[in-house]
Formats: sequence, C-alpha cells, structure tokens
Amino acid sequence: MSGRAFATYDVVVVGAGPAGAMAAHALASHGVRVLLVDKAIMPRSKVCGGGLVWRGRRLLADGPGDPAVVVRSECHRAELTLGDRQLVFRAERKQPIVSMVMRSEFDAWLVDRAEQAGAEVRMGTPVERVGFERHHVLLASGADRIRTSFVIAADGASGIMARSAGFPPIRRLAAALECAWPASKQEYARFDGAARFDFGWPARGYGWVFPKGDHLGIGVGLFGGGSARVALKRVLTAYARWLGLGRPDDLVVHGYVIPLSPRDGGFVRHRVLLAGDAAGLADPLSAEGITAAMESGRLAARALVDGGADAACVARIYAAQLQHELLPDLAAARRLASLFYASTYMRRWLMNRYGARLTDRVTDIFMGEARYRDYASRFWARMTDVMPEAKSR
Repeated sequence: MSGRAFATYDVVVVGAGPAGAMAAHALASHGVRVLLVDKAIMPRSKVCGGGLVWRGRRLLADGPGDPAVVVRSECHRAELTLGDRQLVFRAERKQPIVSMVMRSEFDAWLVDRAEQAGAEVRMGTPVERVGFERHHVLLASGADRIRTSFVIAADGASGIMARSAGFPPIRRLAAALECAWPASKQEYARFDGAARFDFGWPARGYGWVFPKGDHLGIGVGLFGGGSARVALKRVLTAYARWLGLGRPDDLVVHGYVIPLSPRDGGFVRHRVLLAGDAAGLADPLSAEGITAAMESGRLAARALVDGGADAACVARIYAAQLQHELLPDLAAARRLASLFYASTYMRRWLMNRYGARLTDRVTDIFMGEARYRDYASRFWARMTDVMPEAKSR
C-alpha cells in the first residue's frame, strides 16, 4: 500500500458490534491507543434476536453507564415448549433472565461507552484492503491508510479480516429468519414478561418470541442442512399462525447466519485476533452469541495488554484465556446440541425425561450461575446408563 501517509495505532478493532466495542472499551481503559472502525454508521440496523442474557449484562458492570437505558423489556421468566404444546417448561428468576434490546440501540450505546473510555471511533469506514508486515498490519479504507501493531477482528463470520489473515471458514452456520411483529395490545399481553422458545419450529431448531416493548420479535432458526432460507420463510409463517397471530400485509422478514463452531486452527494469525462471530463462539445449543462476543472481546483486549508488543506471547495468552473461559463450555454445549437436534424423537425423549431439569440448568447458565461444563459429565453419565448409544456422541 502506497500513497498517503499512514495513521498509526497500537490496536485497530474492526467491527463495532458487542465484541469490538467491548474490546475497544477495555483497551482504551488501559491507555492503549485504539481505533474502532465499522463499515456502517451508528446507529445502524443489525439483524439479531436481541436477547441479552443476565450473564452477558453482568459483563457491563465494570464500565460507565447502565445498559438499562437501551433495554426495551425485561423477562424474568423463560418458557420452553415442544412443537405441539404437550410439553411446557418454565423457569423464573429474581433478576431478568433475558433483557430485550434492539441491536441498533445497544451497539450504539456500547460504541459510545468505548469512545468515552478514550477509544477513537470511525464509523462508515469499511476495510477494503489488508496487508501484512513483520510487526504491523496495514489497512486501507478509501483514501485512508492505517498501520497498527495488532487487529482485533470483530467483523462477523464472513468478515474481511479472517479471510485476509488466512483463517479457514467456519464449519457450522445456522440460518435464522426474524421479523418485528406489530402485535395488538391483546396479542402483546399474551407474551409479555417471558422469553419464549418453541422447539420443533423447524424440526431441527426452534422458534422464539421476544417482547420488545412496541412489538414482538418473532423468529425461527434452523440447526441442520437443506435449503434453509426457502424453508424458513414457510416455517416462520406457519409458526406465527400456530401462535395465533395473523400475518400483516407489510411484514418485513430478515435473514442471517449464526456461527455454531469455533474456527479450526486457532484464533490468532499474522497479528490478527478473532473475537465474537468472527471466531465462531456462539452457543451451539441456544445460538445466543452476544455474551460470548463481549467476553471474547474483553479477553482479546486483556491478552494484548498483558502480552505487549510480543505477538507470540499475545497469541499464547489469548489461547489460554479462551481455553479457560469459553471453549470447554462450547464443547459441552455442542455435544448436547448434537443430541438435542438429532431428531424429533430424540428431543422428545430427552424433554420427557429431563425437561424441567434441563430448562432450569440452562437458565442457570444464562444467569451466569453455572456453566455447561459443570453439568456435562453428570448428564452424560446418566445418559449412558439409560441410552448406551450416547457414548458415541
């Protein structure tokens, strides 16, 4: 890259979602010269279920501001059903299990928080070209040229940074569709106060209803193969009808993908650290990704602060932190998801036998009171006693 002079930073964070904004805030709080860039201008529309679980909300306690200002509604109750309503399980907690947000508002709040901590923020700045030197990464956006010691790639599962650094593609992507349903007062009241998950819509996934104050966030997610986008449009319409909701004429449906497996080959290459969806860190069972995004952004920042300019040291620290904080839980959740989504029969068998317990345990995980790894060995010990084929999963 030649031409204009380079602006120089210690770290550039690419992508201003929860992972990137969290990383930029943490770095700036430690006096690191950090630039946060995003191709969009805040506030920008972001397709996402918008459920901030309590565990994720707690990660924001150590910084300025209160996320309550962007919370549309709080759900102290979680409801889980199988498709025909014959099995219904509920959990309730004193603190909100899920705080409902609009990602346009939540992400803008996180970016403002990072800027207040001292991060430089440039929105409407897409990274178009990437180059690598021994001790630097070079970025180009239009006429702008940027040189940085490290990059945190928080630009999503298909972002430019992971491709440019030579990371392999994410192996498992879940397809989802969602819409903002303009519910009447009577319709909204039926779902108010609860985060609802209806398994079996579609067969290898679930539908959800998230009350958002002025509308219902309704969506469906598919955790298997097939022509997902075409199938999910039909499933979403049928799901809304099953919920007792009529279809508005002007309903707008949005599609997106959720990465359900970490990238192979590590999370650091050529001074680029992957975080959030770029790393493939969403929960394989629930597909909740905001918490892991924020946590991985915070861990990437910590690795850079602790590792200094030593790229090998930074890579070792980040790998160790991910292994300690996130990866064992994702592995345990992935194993459970492989059984849970294997077939309708398998899921019904599991929920008939363990439904109330599973609902309560997953709620504990959402609350940050437990982790998947805490329950994995005991669950699989019980499973192999009653179902020997579970040993192979």
